[in-house]
Amino acid sequence: MILLNTISREPMLIIRPFTWFFGHILNFIFMFVNFISPTEANTLGFAIILMTIVSRTLLLPLAIKGQKSTSRMQKLMASPEMEKINKKYEGKNDNDSKRAKHLETTELQKKHGVNMLAGCLPMFIQMPIFIGLFYVMNQIYQFVDFIGGIYNQLATAIMQIPGYFTPLYNVGYSMIPNNMEINTNNVNDVARLINRFRADDWARFLEEIPATYHYQIQNILDRKDGVERFATISLVEGTSLSWPSILIPLMAVIFTFLSSYLMNKHQKALRAGRADSNPQAAMQQKIMMFGMPLFMGFITLGMPGGVGLYWVVGNIYQIFQQLAFNKFLRVDLKVDKPDKGFRARRT
Repeated sequence: MILLNTISREPMLIIRPFTWFFGHILNFIFMFVNFISPTEANTLGFAIILMTIVSRTLLLPLAIKGQKSTSRMQKLMASPEMEKINKKYEGKNDNDSKRAKHLETTELQKKHGVNMLAGCLPMFIQMPIFIGLFYVMNQIYQFVDFIGGIYNQLATAIMQIPGYFTPLYNVGYSMIPNNMEINTNNVNDVARLINRFRADDWARFLEEIPATYHYQIQNILDRKDGVERFATISLVEGTSLSWPSILIPLMAVIFTFLSSYLMNKHQKALRAGRADSNPQAAMQQKIMMFGMPLFMGFITLGMPGGVGLYWVVGNIYQIFQQLAFNKFLRVDLKVDKPDKGFRARRT
């Protein structure tokens, strides 16, 4: 099912509120970055980085709660009580035994205040941001007022070229979906169309207009590219296997792996050297640790560079967050009262 068309990139109804919200948040942060920055170049990239840091910081209380829940779960899986349950049903694969084991495990989790879903909640919340930002990056000029002004300036300059509609039609016709009308006499429609132009399209367009207009159009294009690029990588175009845009998927793989590795290392430490009582769960953790980074590298390949930048910065934040959790966050299993716990002591 196609969720968006070539030009308008309209999100589904359920995603539209997230797109509107994050688009306006990005616009506000962009204005702040542009105000304090001595140059327009790279401002969109810095705005995305700042938005990532702000959103992750706002979600920090939820992340702490999720980390505590995950830590308690790992301690519980290595506890004598859980080992007792595992031994009780060891080798019993009939359905009645499986149901009984699941019921006893659930009761044990309730006793110690463990909630499996709480540890996954921060990741679930990231998904609407990720998807909403995808749509924002595909039509950035509609959300960031400053960039929208550049697009309008570019569209206006194009409409002043004698016979501009012919090269505009030749280059942009294949991008127009069926049953969609584009009025080349309307500056907003022209802006919608040129939003889909990439470097090759602009090169072709410049070849088809009089040379006397090249400098004016190219000057505005350079300004637009300066704002929309970060370290020479376009944040509004899909990444590819070519240099330097391949850096975004590569960094997504590397930093997602480091984040998963630190999480897995912390979980092993919580088990206090005990062997994992559930080999299947241990295998699933390994698959996640190696599979998730590759999956995110694949996902960010072809997505707008700005979406990949958000993911990369978010994982760098996650790495430092996990290091802080590992050092300072101490969690014990709960017993009876939510705020009271115990520490096991060897004799």
